[in-house]
Amino acid sequence: MNNIELEYKINGNSMWPTFTDGDKVFIQKISNQKLQVGDILFYKDDHTQEYTIHRLTHFDTTKGDNTLCFDATQSSSPLGIAVGYQHKEDIYYWGKNGQPLKNIISKISKLRTKNFLISKISKVMIYFLTKTSSLFCLKATESHT
Repeated sequence: MNNIELEYKINGNSMWPTFTDGDKVFIQKISNQKLQVGDILFYKDDHTQEYTIHRLTHFDTTKGDNTLCFDATQSSSPLGIAVGYQHKEDIYYWGKNGQPLKNIISKISKLRTKNFLISKISKVMIYFLTKTSSLFCLKATESHT
């Protein structure tokens, strides 16, 4: 993958099980491409001023896969979009085949409300989808770093 602009190391569990603490995410600068629901965006949070990587759930709202609340609407533009990740020694890139899966995960993530039962069921569904996502990814044979 030649268009990697940045590598971001995950610190925390807000995107679990998509990313786990310590995973490396490969970020591509956003050009004129249209963002799609399900894309995972890298941005500087308007309120905390910290860098964040969360999934686009609406046209202007993001949310961590493992969080119960939506992020505040971002007034600033995302700095990049996640195109792949490294978990331990394995490296994956979504490519075009991964977009439908990311969209489904986004829709299920929106179901994670404070309702205990719906939250637990959607968490299991997201876990299952992310663990089977390697079927939709392009697995790299070697690190690009």
